[in-house]
Amino acid sequence: MGLLSKGEPLTLEELDKKYSLMKEIATYQAIEALECSTLRNLDTFIFGDEVEYYIMALPEKDASLPPLLLLLSDEILNLLEHQQERRWDFCPEYAKFMIEGEPGVPFGFSIDDLAQMEFNLVHRRQYLHEILTANKEKFIERLNGHPDLDFDVDLHKYTFTPLTMPIFPTLGSKIPFTYPFFNAKGEGEPYSKSTRLSDRVISDHPRFYSLTRNVRQRRGGFHIERTSVNGNPVVGDAFGLGMGCCGLQVTFQFCDLEESLFIHDQLLALVPIFLALTAGSPFFLGKLVDSDVRVDNISEAVDDRTPTSRAPWSRYGINEAFLKCDGLQDVEFPYDTEVYETLRNAGCNTLLSKHIAFCLDKPVMTAYSTDFDESKSPEQLAASDESFKYLATFLSTTWQHVRWKPASHDSGCRVEFRPMEPQFTDFENSAFCIFINLLIRSILCYDISFLTKLSDIHSNIERAKNIDAVLNERFVFRSNPLKGGRCGRATNRVTAFGTALPIDIDICLAEIQSYKAERKLMLTPNGSEELLPMVGTVTPPPIAHLSETTKSYSGFIAKDGCPKLDEAVKSIDLLPLEIRGDDVHNVDTSLSSEEQIRTREMSISEIICGTDHFIGLSTIVRTFLSNFELEPETEERLELYIRFIERRACGVIPTPARFMRDFISKHADYSDEDNVITERIASDLMHKIYRIGFEDTNEMFGEMFE
Repeated sequence: MGLLSKGEPLTLEELDKKYSLMKEIATYQAIEALECSTLRNLDTFIFGDEVEYYIMALPEKDASLPPLLLLLSDEILNLLEHQQERRWDFCPEYAKFMIEGEPGVPFGFSIDDLAQMEFNLVHRRQYLHEILTANKEKFIERLNGHPDLDFDVDLHKYTFTPLTMPIFPTLGSKIPFTYPFFNAKGEGEPYSKSTRLSDRVISDHPRFYSLTRNVRQRRGGFHIERTSVNGNPVVGDAFGLGMGCCGLQVTFQFCDLEESLFIHDQLLALVPIFLALTAGSPFFLGKLVDSDVRVDNISEAVDDRTPTSRAPWSRYGINEAFLKCDGLQDVEFPYDTEVYETLRNAGCNTLLSKHIAFCLDKPVMTAYSTDFDESKSPEQLAASDESFKYLATFLSTTWQHVRWKPASHDSGCRVEFRPMEPQFTDFENSAFCIFINLLIRSILCYDISFLTKLSDIHSNIERAKNIDAVLNERFVFRSNPLKGGRCGRATNRVTAFGTALPIDIDICLAEIQSYKAERKLMLTPNGSEELLPMVGTVTPPPIAHLSETTKSYSGFIAKDGCPKLDEAVKSIDLLPLEIRGDDVHNVDTSLSSEEQIRTREMSISEIICGTDHFIGLSTIVRTFLSNFELEPETEERLELYIRFIERRACGVIPTPARFMRDFISKHADYSDEDNVITERIASDLMHKIYRIGFEDTNEMFGEMFE
């Protein structure tokens, strides 16, 4: 959720008075952070996930009882403070029915370490489940201690458990959805003034209350609007109807500044792909709606813009800029020119300077009385704060799909990938985080670039929001990703992943697995049998001329060096453009016709699995993995993750959104005309998700694990 400081939060009026001072201090800290980022150039590649859990109560026998979100996060966190377990860390989220979990220490450098992630997630969830079960009586007593309950139920008839999903089906609806449940009182709610969600669900940390109050006061209220599947508006009016959604993020630390900026830009191109692949939010306020993701719910909830605001977008979602490759930056955005000039004069690159100046151009949304010492100058305040909290105050309230984080005195440059929606199972959450991890390693090893025009990426994100976008939409995507080094890092630079291959057609060629290479009979979603593409694993020969120093440099690279990728792609990659159907972007007039950036509209299946004209992300990952002698268990598990993502991309395994739409629309209590998720529908659905998450993976994945 961002920076959780201590102290009394400032009012909106006080924040506006402090804005100029805070921006000045943050600018000093940005310069210091960039200097720190420049000096750190040998940091280890590590990563960690952040999974947000709903704390649930599921009726054990009586399906007419509603499933409930338990307002227990503060009690759980207080209890965990006294536990000796250090494999996980838990922290508060916006609402008391949510809790965020992450590994106690980051996952490590080696490929074999990837197998630890799912193990950690499984036991993290089980640990929370055991905490809830072992302390159930104590929690019931605490929950029943409120004197003014608007809904009463015997919690002994419920199972307490954590679940992972992006949005609760009846959140903000007319039926009870929390326990304790408090009817929202509109003007009687001190922070949100909501008629849909009581302020009493907000976590106790003052940051969450002050954000709610300040956004409402600046904007004049909250308005979150979706359209139901039968065409009617569905309107919410609370900050928590956006921030009460759960997320799945993964953060990576890179060896230096340049590498982190390069990967930030590459991940922007992957945002819409993984947004569509993980879609899991088909409802809002207890009704099915015409979108599959929660992005706009959150974006509209945190939107504090006024008619005079310069920002073209909400604080949540859209990235306004690449941070390294300016050749494809075709989107204009406002920024603080004074901050920009200061950063440029300090040696910061153009796009990164504009990005920081863009973030500092936004009003401050939260700060604390303890943040200011009137006896110190701005320079002294900046220098006395080694955590760069003034800069973080601005950056942590700009919730973009991909967030770049500068180095600090105790950590390197990091990039957080944020668009994914949490899945029902730890296997799925692990698969997506690890697939992104392997793509990043592959990008750095082969100096791949997926970059297209930023406006194309923005357009792709809009398409990814639609119902069944994973199957029905086509996305503008880079069709020659192995020709992109000039917009990326300098080639031939040794990194934690080995040496990047030169941009040379004889060396930087990809192994292509077209549909003719291998096919496997799979069951399609409608029950008919159809041949769908499956991509196999090929071990390419090594590059003979790499130096011995390079060959032995890194654990990420096999002893024989980077692979020479299959020559077969050469004839495909050099097909005439009219046959390939590509669009060409002349980013650099010095590039030859074969070095131009090419794009084409592709389905998610084509992007993941590949076609006769495109290598496919899964083939890139498999080619990278083929360079390592992995433990058999690790190799088998990584292959299972890849095959799962291929099946999701092809529609063989449905997205959580499609799974829930089908379940709700086929339920005996559901009416197309009313489009209401009743208590019984919600109860049956949450039991189904519980079984998938804890017990019966075959319910959703079929024979994949048999």
